[in-house]
Amino acid sequence: MHVRCAIFEGTVAEADQPRFDGVIKDKVVPIILSFPKIREMRVLRTKSVEDGGPPVYQIFELQFDTAEDAAAALATPKRAESRAALAEIMPLFKGRIYHINLNLTERRPG
Repeated sequence: MHVRCAIFEGTVAEADQPRFDGVIKDKVVPIILSFPKIREMRVLRTKSVEDGGPPVYQIFELQFDTAEDAAAALATPKRAESRAALAEIMPLFKGRIYHINLNLTERRPG
């Protein structure tokens, strides 16, 4: 399983969080879920960060069967559509977004 994470390292002012989070939920997530061959998407919002950790606001976790499926999905117009939706709210976000590609090597019920 190929996992692509978008890390939102930074902050959103408390007063802007309802708008920011609303656009993520109502616009960005539905677009990403329409990517071809996506298996699952999770939005993880930070509750707290332990000592020395970076100020991560949220993480998008996208799961695909293969890296090739992820690359193909990111090459479609849907990615540009998701970026356009994000552009509406990026002035509210102070920080940076970067991506990490991972292999899911083990999953066990706990």
